[in-house]
Amino acid sequence: MNRRIVGLIVAILLAAGATFLLVQYVTTADERAREAEELAEVFVAQGDINPGTAADDAIAQGLIATDEIPARAVPDGAIGSLTQIEGLVAAAPVYQGEVIVSQRFGETVAQPEGVLDVPEGLEAITVEAGIIDGVAGFVQPDDAVSVVATLTLPEEDVDEDEVDDPDAEATAGGTRTEYLVQDAQVLAVGQRVVTTAEDGTRQSSIELSNERYIFTLGLTPEAIEQLVFAWQEGTLHFTLLPQLDEDEEREPIDTPGRSIVDIFED
Repeated sequence: MNRRIVGLIVAILLAAGATFLLVQYVTTADERAREAEELAEVFVAQGDINPGTAADDAIAQGLIATDEIPARAVPDGAIGSLTQIEGLVAAAPVYQGEVIVSQRFGETVAQPEGVLDVPEGLEAITVEAGIIDGVAGFVQPDDAVSVVATLTLPEEDVDEDEVDDPDAEATAGGTRTEYLVQDAQVLAVGQRVVTTAEDGTRQSSIELSNERYIFTLGLTPEAIEQLVFAWQEGTLHFTLLPQLDEDEEREPIDTPGRSIVDIFED
């Protein structure tokens, strides 16, 4: 009987020892693998960097620092020096833990001390848009956009004896969607914030929300009146136009507008 008990205890001890050794082997396998493979130094985001944030500001705030990762995991375009992004701004969101690549940063129009360069003959106006109606954040400075407005028009009395269109009475009022402004120049995206350091130097950065987008457009005074009225009384959607070559010009597109009466017509 005693032999059986002793044998059982020995078996339990051997099993526990084997389990401990197996766990130790598994937990150190990853560490041994990392020690065996080549590591590379990269720059990694220490926090989220919003689009439009100046790289110099992100560096000064400690949002970019060096780290080591396996060389095989280094993405294409990973920067090897902070000088590669100096003077640039984040063109897309950079998330905490992400390796900094040159594709995430691009050039922007320099505006001394936050001054906005408004083209001659135009005036700047800022409007706000959501994720969907603001083209999902793809709009950047120097892009061209068009604005589509939806408004509810008042009903009007139509004398059937004076018109030949049998649908004239139906189309006299109601909700209507139509292009309001076409080919508007985007002067800026986001809210520019200018701060003064202790040494008197001024730095500007752009604050963007993940839910709302702020567009500053260059428009004629007449177009601004139309845009403000539609913004106050209806809803706006923005469309992003394709880039043109320097020698190309964009022709305005004539559209009929749409209402419940003609929504399915060609």
